[in-house]
Amino acid sequence: MTRSEASYTRHRISRWTAFLGAAGLASTFATSAQADMKYEVIKGDQGSCSVIFEPRSKTSDDAPLLVAKYKTSGKKGLVSIEATRDGDWEQLQIVHQNQRDKFSGVFDVKPKNLESEPLWTILQGDGDDAVLFHLTGRDGNDEFHSASYTNLTTTGITAALANECGAKGGPFQPSEIGSLEEEEALELKPRDIRHIRWVLNQKYSNAEDVGLGDFTGRERDMLVEYASSNGHEPTRYLNKAIAEQLLEEKFKPKRKDLRGEPGFKRFDDWISYDDSEDGTCAIVSFAKSTKGFKTYTVPRMEIHADPSARGNSLYFDFVTPNRFNNDFPITATVDGRKIRLNIEDGRVRPVDLRSGFASADIVRAIRRGKEVVIRGTGKNEKAKHVVRFSALGFTAAFNKMAYDCDRPRIREWLR
Repeated sequence: MTRSEASYTRHRISRWTAFLGAAGLASTFATSAQADMKYEVIKGDQGSCSVIFEPRSKTSDDAPLLVAKYKTSGKKGLVSIEATRDGDWEQLQIVHQNQRDKFSGVFDVKPKNLESEPLWTILQGDGDDAVLFHLTGRDGNDEFHSASYTNLTTTGITAALANECGAKGGPFQPSEIGSLEEEEALELKPRDIRHIRWVLNQKYSNAEDVGLGDFTGRERDMLVEYASSNGHEPTRYLNKAIAEQLLEEKFKPKRKDLRGEPGFKRFDDWISYDDSEDGTCAIVSFAKSTKGFKTYTVPRMEIHADPSARGNSLYFDFVTPNRFNNDFPITATVDGRKIRLNIEDGRVRPVDLRSGFASADIVRAIRRGKEVVIRGTGKNEKAKHVVRFSALGFTAAFNKMAYDCDRPRIREWLR
């Protein structure tokens, strides 16, 4: 170790010691198999134990770091989740999903109450394996310091506290029943895994979409909950009995609920509403049927008008979630008339004209039509995908969108 490295280590341990406020510290470093999660463990002499998680990146050596603590209190233990910082710093903030909020930690809660804490909900995400967030603060010299985390999961945090600090109760009860080897021995097909993941997410999460792939850490937590609530021993791994029960569960694609959105109004098969998440006025129609593929959510056709934009610009997304391959033709057929589409930034939209503007042909066709059928090739370059939408109510919904956003010029798309 060089002199500068040794100096930095002493400074870091000194700063953390002051923050943790414990005497007789013993420090060890570890790496978890959970998403290559790295952390330092600091144990005190009065039953206190802290795990300091290393971020993926940070703007300075003084950046605030996430710390999970477990300390014994009589016969029970208490959990805290905080962030390191110097005493003269202003209030820390957490940035998540482009939202900047005051960092409100978790302080001395019983393990059984941990999952109801707002910070824990953020760290759990929406069914993702890991959540991207940033911790940021301003020091006494008005300089900002930030740490970025992309590899933390609640599963990883609980495993670290359980393994390193002996945390018990609440989520700190990893089951020893079952194993990944036993699960793999079932030789489940990819479509079976997909079905199980979709059933779990529909029961236990608010996920808008669930991609393909293996179980995430959050889904492993869901599996424990499912097993416990269905008369099985709690386990993070599939066995034959649990897999068979999950595969027997009927799955109906989730339909995005817009009834709580401001400005909601239905016009036959189209809905007009104010998209509070994107700050736009929008219209949407849900697919009547799909062929050649399955999705976690019912595909929908969306058109958005940004109230802050000028002129007649629109945002098109004719099939979301999009499973089409842009290397093959994509067409929309409206009452027998075929119109070419393309994919831009992942969105199925009208083709660009030579002038650089999108073609209005499909909008005008939908205005006069009864059904929109979108056809194309799947991402595997083999499956033929077909999605059918109704055109009934489109014009009335479109006109309401123009009125709500005070954008009369977007009606030009209908002419």
